[in-house]
Amino acid sequence: MTGSSLRRQDSPYLRVRSALAEQAGESLARELPRGYHRIGQAALVRIPERLLPWERVIGESYRKVLGVDLVLRQDRIQKGASRAPGVFVIAGTRPSIDVTDGGIVWRTDPTRLMFSKGNMEERHRMARIAQPGEVVADLFAGIGYFALPLARYCHPRAVVAVEKNPVAFAFLEENIRLNRLENCVSARLGDNRAIDLPRGSFDRVLMGYLPSALPFLDRAAELLHPGGGWVHLHTVVSTRCGDRLVRSITERVQRAGRGLQAMRIRRVKSYGPSRDHVVADLLLVG
Repeated sequence: MTGSSLRRQDSPYLRVRSALAEQAGESLARELPRGYHRIGQAALVRIPERLLPWERVIGESYRKVLGVDLVLRQDRIQKGASRAPGVFVIAGTRPSIDVTDGGIVWRTDPTRLMFSKGNMEERHRMARIAQPGEVVADLFAGIGYFALPLARYCHPRAVVAVEKNPVAFAFLEENIRLNRLENCVSARLGDNRAIDLPRGSFDRVLMGYLPSALPFLDRAAELLHPGGGWVHLHTVVSTRCGDRLVRSITERVQRAGRGLQAMRIRRVKSYGPSRDHVVADLLLVG
């Protein structure tokens, strides 16, 4: 038997399927999806409805095979502003996990808060996006997805991180402490439209909110210095209507009394059939 054959037979999927077959039979075991996602010391798996009676067997098998603390069954993301992840614990007892990437530690609870691996490149980009000495506002900070790498590696003068979800805010404060960024990042609990932030005081504004931060663009515009600054606006677009976003941004910037000196739109990840998660880097002036 070749080395490649041994590796295929020893894959996590095949080992879990073998354990499942002992309990549910080979016919049902064949319905086990091959894929899974690792997030720190947790694994996310999808389980077809016919296999739900054996979800504990699947969960414990993956926990042992992968050596993780927690296995979650992934369901649909719940709708609403909080975008609860729709996952359920099927093995393990500790919902709080640490995710380390690029020298930053994020502590989170994947059963209550989203943590997308697809945003990894954008998190890395935030670590080199700003200039030393900038003052930055993150209007949708979450647990510090973008604010923390920016604060650690770009050497800003200050970062104000705003988050209105109390669960995410508690982790944001904890993650600021874990990464020893208390002297740079200040966390504010509440809706960014209601919190008293100093107008005309920021060099850069982060807007990492989905499905769209576009309705908040006027808020970002008023926070920037009178001479202007950068806005990084996240939204979801149809792959068939790319020009519509450019028009919408241009119109909103004009209504906010600003000029648009530069606009760069880059794809972050797929968001579903014919839809992409994108970020628009906007240089507003005047």
